[in-house]
Amino acid sequence: MKMCEIEKDKELFAFKKNLLSELPKDELIKIVTKLEVHNEQLKNIIKKSSSSLTKSRRTQKPFDFSSCKFRHVLLKLFYIGWNYQGYASQEDSVNTIEHCLFEALQKTCLIKNRSSSNYHRCGRTDKGVSSFGQTVSIDLRSKLNKDNLDDIDNEINYCKVLNKVLPKEIRCIAWCPVPNDFSARFDCESRTYKYYFNKGNLDIQRMKEGAQYLLGTHDFRNFCKMDVNNGVVNFVRNVLHVDIFPSNRNIGGNFVDGKVT
Repeated sequence: MKMCEIEKDKELFAFKKNLLSELPKDELIKIVTKLEVHNEQLKNIIKKSSSSLTKSRRTQKPFDFSSCKFRHVLLKLFYIGWNYQGYASQEDSVNTIEHCLFEALQKTCLIKNRSSSNYHRCGRTDKGVSSFGQTVSIDLRSKLNKDNLDDIDNEINYCKVLNKVLPKEIRCIAWCPVPNDFSARFDCESRTYKYYFNKGNLDIQRMKEGAQYLLGTHDFRNFCKMDVNNGVVNFVRNVLHVDIFPSNRNIGGNFVDGKVT
């Protein structure tokens, strides 16, 4: 509101105040009585509106999973992790890929909760790291009967449903049915990691030669953060392939690709 408009409002208020001061007592009583009645009417309108809204919320029933059918599937995820605290859920942060995924799964009623969803993830990524092929196995609500589970075309479009509620940096790009005992973590045969870094003055040839020492089966406990609470006691891994080469991606600057499987 402009200053001149404020000044006009003040003048109008002063004008009305002067008029009221000139009215006789009985006229003032009538005006006050009308205002009180109007005020009570407004209170009742607000009360009814609030009561109706509360009643509507109370009558909204939770989703009934008791009659639902479920199937075990594999979801393939793509995400840009620059602004997230990593993939795995954390006690002190909701800004993780996994938290957003389960929030979407529950919002769309594809699962009841995490503990009953038979969930396994293939791997984890750290803060700021992205993935173009993260996979998870999970039990999701299905609209098909046991007799026609192979009729994928008529199944719930899991990717479409999830992508409607997931943040734009996280996409579900594919899904497929898998056996009930399949685990994205324990049945995974290999994982591939790609690293991009600025070449600078690095001797790429010597790096390529040094990387070959990682090939084969080794105990990598000195390369990881040991946490006995997560139940991991085996640090032996088999590196199948390591390569370092100039990047052919147009990402600006003189970058190098590092690929480990």
